[in-house]
Amino acid sequence: MRFFLAISSIVVLVSVFALAPSPLYAQGPEPLVQCGTGADPCTVCDLISLGNRLLDFAFVYIVLPLVTIGIIAAGITIATARGSMTQVLKGRQMLLSLLIGFFIAASAWVIIKMVLVSFVDPSGPVGFLTSGFSFPLCP
Repeated sequence: MRFFLAISSIVVLVSVFALAPSPLYAQGPEPLVQCGTGADPCTVCDLISLGNRLLDFAFVYIVLPLVTIGIIAAGITIATARGSMTQVLKGRQMLLSLLIGFFIAASAWVIIKMVLVSFVDPSGPVGFLTSGFSFPLCP
């Protein structure tokens, strides 16, 4: 049992270190901040666009890898139960908590995306959210 836990711990640590360079993609082909360099001043549209890119970056490079690692940990807990019903229940509870947390994070992602889209395109499907605000139309 200790050998299997040691091997699974090594696998999880290697997975974490493999995902550690993910924040470096912030300076990848499309940087997070795309204005303010040279003669290109930042506008309100750039701020909204930055919020959109930060939201996508956080969801794709932080939330999804954490969910994957959590599913692996719950699966290892269930697989190493060896007939112990408490370990199986602990693994199931981990998985249920993980799925609830992911549902909350995904719902928040969708809601914030809708709000950001409504700021950029008030005539869109959720444009009623910005009625009364004077945000400029972004290209």
